Amino acid sequence: LHAEEIGAPGPIPKRPFGDTGTEIPVVGFGAGSRFYGSTPDDESAAELIRAAIDQGVTFVETGANYGPEGLSEKRIGLAMKTHRDGVFLESKVDERDYDGAMREMERSLERMNTDHLDLVLHHLVGNERTVSEIAAPNGAEKAIRQMMAEGVVGYRGFSAHLPEVALAGMERLDPQAIQLP
Repeated sequence: LHAEEIGAPGPIPKRPFGDTGTEIPVVGFGAGSRFYGSTPDDESAAELIRAAIDQGVTFVETGANYGPEGLSEKRIGLAMKTHRDGVFLESKVDERDYDGAMREMERSLERMNTDHLDLVLHHLVGNERTVSEIAAPNGAEKAIRQMMAEGVVGYRGFSAHLPEVALAGMERLDPQAIQLP
């Protein structure tokens, strides 16, 4: 078959984001080490994100500490200057206490040139003790929920690699999203 026989690709399908009423594309742009480590400079990285968004990949995922000095968020921020509308933007916090998580979210907003984050996850929750730290009265979950109450964060959750940790997080944090490898 030749390209003209196949035709142009259709739009990227979207699916409901749980029971939130929000729809996100089934394909996302992961801006981890394979992104920030393989793009030669800030502008080519931002152009890659803009091109992906223009093609319908409007779910962009990163973390507050992806890359040296938040390089991933900074590069996403260059793209968000012109392409923020319609993008479902996710970042992750590594800090486990209220103050630390607030600082990370505020820094993420600044780096990514946005006034809101659609999804914030507790990054790489590694054990049940960490779930307890996050859920403590002055834990990072309190910071995310406060930012939600202020309309700065849309949804919340966590990422984990171990099933028993994911189950503990589900029980203690009542997340709207879980990211597993």
